[in-house]
Amino acid sequence: MFEQELNKYWKTVVNTIRDVVMIVGTDGTIVFVNKAFEAITGYPAEEVIGKPCTALHCDICEIALD
Repeated sequence: MFEQELNKYWKTVVNTIRDVVMIVGTDGTIVFVNKAFEAITGYPAEEVIGKPCTALHCDICEIALD
């Protein structure tokens, strides 16, 4: 039960951050985005989670994955 509660609080904290948060797996796949990501980029989470971060056409992923 503790892990589920912690996960809930973690998601609440990350989703209230006004900056974009995108978590990318070691293989370059997007595994999480926060609400600010959706609002600022216009991409809904359902559309980007599971996709390669390079699908966003920015250079940040290339830098982060080096």
